[in-house]
Amino acid sequence: MKQLTLISSVLSLFLIVTVATQAQPCENGYYGKKGVNASEDTRGYRQERLKELLNLTDEQFQQIEAQRLAHQKKILPLENELNEKEAKMRTLETADNADLKAINSLIDEMGMVKTKIAKERAAHHQEIRKILTPEQRIRFDTHAQNRKMGRENRGKN
Repeated sequence: MKQLTLISSVLSLFLIVTVATQAQPCENGYYGKKGVNASEDTRGYRQERLKELLNLTDEQFQQIEAQRLAHQKKILPLENELNEKEAKMRTLETADNADLKAINSLIDEMGMVKTKIAKERAAHHQEIRKILTPEQRIRFDTHAQNRKMGRENRGKN
């Protein structure tokens, strides 16, 4: 009986320590919370960080926000279309008798949507650059490049 109590106490302590370490804030100060406002909180943090990094004036910041909103209005329908095609792809790929011709056709359609998204993002990036001073552009481009490299190197260790 004492041994059972000891084992359950050790397991409980292990569980408490594990939960406590998982609740530590991330590098950016957020706990990685999920839910309705999580992306808004993270976006607000990123916006403030970008404003500091580039030393944006209030006018520049407002222009960039207007550009971001316009960009999101263009991108959202394309991302929704892509998500629908990806769901259809999962359905086609998991069918008992998969139709390879339909799968290949859908791959082509998805490629066209991804190309549209990439072009919209490139145009948005250039619109943001037009708002910035030459010094700010250098910081912006360096920051964007570093973020891209971070995404590419994920999981390679």
